[in-house]
Amino acid sequence: MVSTWRFWSGKEINLSRRHPFQLLFVISIVLYVALRYSNVVALCGGVGLHVFRHLGASGLFVVAPAPQKPTEDPHSRSCRDRTRSV
Repeated sequence: MVSTWRFWSGKEINLSRRHPFQLLFVISIVLYVALRYSNVVALCGGVGLHVFRHLGASGLFVVAPAPQKPTEDPHSRSCRDRTRSV
C-alpha cells in the first residue's frame, strides 16, 4: 500500500544546535505534569479520543482522502483499439 501522507522521522531531530531555554522549560513542565498527574492525563486523553472519534463518525470532522489518478479499465476498449496500441 502506498501512502501520500508525510511521515515525520526522529532522524530529523538535530540536538547539536542550540535551542532556547524556554523550550526546554516548557517540555520539562509538560513531562512533569504528565508523570505527576498521569491518571488525569489518561482520563483527558481517553475523553478527547472518544470525542474525536465521535465527531469523525458523525461527519462533522472528516478528513478527505487523497485524490486518485483515474485508471483505464482494460475491458472498456474494443478489440480494434487494443490491437492498435500494441
